[in-house]
Amino acid sequence: MGLGENTRSALYLSFAALTFVTALTICFYMFKSVSETNDLTYKMSTQTDKNITSTLKIPTKYTVSGAEVRQSIYKIKDIGVDIVVDGVTYSKSLDPTLINVSSISLTKQYAPTYVRDTEGNLTLLRFN
Repeated sequence: MGLGENTRSALYLSFAALTFVTALTICFYMFKSVSETNDLTYKMSTQTDKNITSTLKIPTKYTVSGAEVRQSIYKIKDIGVDIVVDGVTYSKSLDPTLINVSSISLTKQYAPTYVRDTEGNLTLLRFN
């Protein structure tokens, strides 16, 4: 004995209504939580002092090893700028396989200096 057409339609309609109410409830709670998050973010951003910055560690002077300097010279064509190491200039047009880099100590620590033009483009890389 099967369900009548009216009973089947009533079940489909009640299922559709239940699904619709469930979707509305979920949307309401999602909208409410997003709204609360936005309000909390706004309150937190207006209460912070913009002049105070925090750091996680004491900054130290950045240095690189001689091996990294030699690798930079090997990649001089990719970098596209001249490199100066302890007063010796390595031109960006030189073939990196023919450059003598034996004067660069692998264990010495070098402090890089980036020389830029007025537009912010790197023009020279200096290691001291």
